[in-house]
Amino acid sequence: MLCISSRPRTLVLLISVPEIEAVVLGPTGGTLGDRLLVPRSVDTALPATLEALWPALEPLGEFDRVTVGSGRDLGDDWAASALSRELERQCMRPVRVVDRAELCFASIIGRSGVELVLSFGAQRLDSSMFFDGLCIPGLELGRLQFRKRRTYSEYVASRVIERKGVKAWNKRVSRVVEQVLAGWNPAALYLAGPNAGNITCHLPSNVTVVRERPDLAGALAPHSIPPPP
Repeated sequence: MLCISSRPRTLVLLISVPEIEAVVLGPTGGTLGDRLLVPRSVDTALPATLEALWPALEPLGEFDRVTVGSGRDLGDDWAASALSRELERQCMRPVRVVDRAELCFASIIGRSGVELVLSFGAQRLDSSMFFDGLCIPGLELGRLQFRKRRTYSEYVASRVIERKGVKAWNKRVSRVVEQVLAGWNPAALYLAGPNAGNITCHLPSNVTVVRERPDLAGALAPHSIPPPP
């Protein structure tokens, strides 16, 4: 286990629509302490949201730099350039902002050809595309209509498990996988996220269920690249 004084210590912030997840990593990517979840109000402006964040992060201890996983679903006000500038102004440490999907899933993909990741959350189905390991931003399958006027996200949301049971939910997952494979023809498809542990349906050989939470060691690499001018 890494000593708590190991340097540099990297604060990782994963910013999604409902919350901000925070954790501190040691110099080799190991987690130092627990992860924290901080609710985020969509009606609060960027500077005020970040100012309110720091007191909640005090249990994580000191950090030397920040890596942020952000996404286009947060809106233009949370664009990488604005987010980076405001964070550096407030915490006075180097900040790198990368695509949230790249940060979360870089450790599970094979980095060969077209690969897709579907992340099954409580209310959303997030999707990410990679080509030879490079994240291609902008894929939002969860928002598209799938069956009976339901979006992909609505079709496999957690409430389906609560109302119809895991078996019925797995049938829906199987239909989603079949449609995604037929429409996108990826070399590999990965099923991840909080609800991935509920997946028990039969899947093709190029589909992998990621039951364990991917590590965030990829959060260190952006700091080896000079910031844009």
